[in-house]
Amino acid sequence: MSIQTTPTDKNHPHSEYGASAAKRWRTCPGSVAAIRKAKAEKLIPENNDSEYSDEGQEAHDYAEKVLNGKMELAEVPDEIRHHITGYINLCNAITSKALAAQGEVYVEDTVNLYYRPQDVGTVDFAGITNDWLQFVDLKYGKGVQVRAEGNDQQIVYCGSFIRQIEEKRGEELPDDMPVLIGIYQPRHYKFTGYADVWETTVREIKDICIDIENDYLRAQDDNGSFFNPSFDTCQFCDINGICGARQKQLIDPLTDFDDETQTPQLLNQGTMTSEQIAFIINNAKDINKLCKDVLESEEERIKDGGELLGFKMVENPRKGSRVWVDEKAAETFLKGQLSVEERYCPRKLISAPQAIAKLKANVDEMSTVAKLKMGMADKKTAEKSKTECLFHQPDGKPKLVSLDAEGEAIVYKTVEEDFDDETTVVDEVDFGDLM
Repeated sequence: MSIQTTPTDKNHPHSEYGASAAKRWRTCPGSVAAIRKAKAEKLIPENNDSEYSDEGQEAHDYAEKVLNGKMELAEVPDEIRHHITGYINLCNAITSKALAAQGEVYVEDTVNLYYRPQDVGTVDFAGITNDWLQFVDLKYGKGVQVRAEGNDQQIVYCGSFIRQIEEKRGEELPDDMPVLIGIYQPRHYKFTGYADVWETTVREIKDICIDIENDYLRAQDDNGSFFNPSFDTCQFCDINGICGARQKQLIDPLTDFDDETQTPQLLNQGTMTSEQIAFIINNAKDINKLCKDVLESEEERIKDGGELLGFKMVENPRKGSRVWVDEKAAETFLKGQLSVEERYCPRKLISAPQAIAKLKANVDEMSTVAKLKMGMADKKTAEKSKTECLFHQPDGKPKLVSLDAEGEAIVYKTVEEDFDDETTVVDEVDFGDLM
């Protein structure tokens, strides 16, 4: 038995009907055409990848190398190693069981989606014998907890993998073959140390896959006419900040802004009705998320070089939170000032603001050098001293304000403008090194 690997290039274009978006296009088929149109009209960026997706890709890359023996776990950077060790151990345990049963193991294996073979997905880890099939998916995100049971993405990958195995073997897997699908999400605050597992069968996976394929065909035929907004559906949708269907569902029940009889003065009079209060309370979670998504969407559109349509981005006059310049140096200093329990958060060094808050109580007993290191000395002493402060305050994040507000608008170049800039220098590349 050999471990097979065919990891997907992270630059591979995302499919409109990919497994990761299945929950959305299954329940809101009109979103596919709407997203395509919004990108064509440059209302949203073409690529919505973020630093978080890059983090996840990096963690997966290290996990794949360790599982395939390309590097030792000890060689993985501390922060990532801490989080993926349990995942590695789980996959190794499944590998041992599969080897003992003359089975096969697949790491970062590319599968063609069963309902759309021209598109591919990547199975993080799978082990299969003649008696069982086990999937493990590494989720490196920490914001939203992902559950295994009924997970559309995992069902699509599992169904596609089953079809691929059946074609390879030339026979169907038994309907009653046990299938275990596990989601390992180590950075979520509710993580217990174990994968969230769904126990199912090959037959149940295949039955759900039939429903998913029918929903795919329905979504493919929809030209942007049927929308079904909901918290889960809209959560990771590319147009969640500009979707008219979502706005209509959440805002219109409050007041009809198109009604000319409702002037601003009339709208400001009196209190809300009990029905309006009940509506807001019942939908507070969705409304709050909509407001957040609208703000983020407009910021990203402007940063992507979009036209200023009532708002602009300006430099934030407020400084950001204090950040250690050199965390190792700060750690060494705090060892002589605070106890172990005081200077560390769980598994990490406390932040600069936390350290200052703890040190303030005994600031009079601190040496001049210590005060300078923590930015707690008076201005005159600091100006005369060559002792560097251990932290700095980066500029605040640019904020969105109306066009008539104070502050110069930040100009964001588009990709096309960068290419047109004759001052841009392209480094010479030896293309022979790329082959």
